[in-house]
Amino acid sequence: MAKKVNPESDNALVKELRDVEFIKQPYLYAMIGADFTLVQRSIMIEIMNSLQTRFNAFLKHQKCADETGQLSLFTEEERHKEMMTFKISAASLGVKPNQYGELQEACDNLYKIHFSYLEYDKSTGTFMRTYANLFSTISMPVMLNSEYKYKYEHKDENDPDKGKRRRSNYIVARMDIKVLEYLCNLNNGQGYIDHIYRIARISKCKRTPGIYIYLARWAKDFSKKAVDYVELKKFLGIITQIVEKSEGGKAEKKEVDKYPKFSKFRKEVMDPIKKDLDRLANDNQVEFSFEYEPVYKTAVKRGDPKEILFKIKLSGLGEELRKQRKLLQAPADIWNLLRGEFKFTDSDIKALSDMLPSDMTDAFRLEIMTLIERMKKLKVNNKKAYAITSLRNYIMQNKPENTVAESADPLSEGSTENTQYIIKVPDPSNEDMDKWESFMAGIKDRVGNIAFHTWFSCMKLYFISEKNLTVLVPTHYVYEYLEANYIDAIRACVKEVFGEHTELSYKIG
Repeated sequence: MAKKVNPESDNALVKELRDVEFIKQPYLYAMIGADFTLVQRSIMIEIMNSLQTRFNAFLKHQKCADETGQLSLFTEEERHKEMMTFKISAASLGVKPNQYGELQEACDNLYKIHFSYLEYDKSTGTFMRTYANLFSTISMPVMLNSEYKYKYEHKDENDPDKGKRRRSNYIVARMDIKVLEYLCNLNNGQGYIDHIYRIARISKCKRTPGIYIYLARWAKDFSKKAVDYVELKKFLGIITQIVEKSEGGKAEKKEVDKYPKFSKFRKEVMDPIKKDLDRLANDNQVEFSFEYEPVYKTAVKRGDPKEILFKIKLSGLGEELRKQRKLLQAPADIWNLLRGEFKFTDSDIKALSDMLPSDMTDAFRLEIMTLIERMKKLKVNNKKAYAITSLRNYIMQNKPENTVAESADPLSEGSTENTQYIIKVPDPSNEDMDKWESFMAGIKDRVGNIAFHTWFSCMKLYFISEKNLTVLVPTHYVYEYLEANYIDAIRACVKEVFGEHTELSYKIG
């Protein structure tokens, strides 16, 4: 199902928008070009919403690889059936009972959408161009007139609902599994587009969701994006292909442009979309809107432009979501620790997160724990200021570019806790790693999630032999803390996984 943004923040806007929902659409599926109505777009989105659990599992590599070695969204049983069925309620589409005629028309036109794709035929060793309808069938209950109703009622005398048939509030869409596999392929390097789930429900202009989804692919990372003018019109269904017969009876494809002049396209298509998306952005229902301008091949600005240059404008929601994405690059417990212990604000956390390299998060978490313990022994008037200064200094001193080259064993005499070391760790075997994963899982079961992520997630396998297990921990303080508080759990897991006579030792670095 669609995921919810639920950030922890003191910001009133974010609190107000905790239930904003996002959905993933595979790129090829999202880029199907057609002049969709809002109802049709809602149907397309609802189908993808029903597959969100699969997408999330796939992206987390929780699905088993198929016979080709690739991860797959669909099971062998589903492939064998060759068809997948989606039942979609009218309520989820925003369709009321008095709008069922509109829904029926939307389904009729949606069924007519077709496209082609390449597929590899293993039996012949050749690539085939396959032409397919987007949907195999689309069905919905209908009201019958008296004549047809009479015939139906007498078709089956044992029908308990005889004489009570009426239109129901759902549609049933069926898609060929091969079509789905092609459109939902996440192995092709194009990935997916993450966007507001209810975009079709909250839009007034029918083409607003299309432009929004089109730009959502880049809006997170880019402030400007130039798109090909003709390709944009094809995506929006402004340019379509029709088949006509020539005088000789030969079928010929012909392109039809609903708005051949740019001035008309601007007035009838782009400006209404922009106005609608501006409305949604001002109300913080979407994360961005845009400005746009035509880009011409030459200095003479007439005729059709070569490209449309979009300039992304983040809404208040967009700004907050961008902040949250930055904060969530590090585990949330880091920032929650700082909020709870030192009353850090969002701006304090943002300043640190901007400085913190992504590969330092585990070490940074441990430094926070060390700081908390250290400050219990110190008389500090302004704990927050002291913590900010200490953590800034820690990041600056321990960034990868400041790491000291290879040194003596940190456990040797005269070593200091804060010295950085580069340790050449031998590559473990697959069997060793399987045992290590079992060991860490046993630790997690015994100490719980919070303690595990705080104290054990940074612990690595250093060396393993028949009678010895050596683990790598980042500081002497962590070593002492583990020995003082979790030694029984650690020894129990060592005995359980590696054997009763295996000795445990530590390497620090």
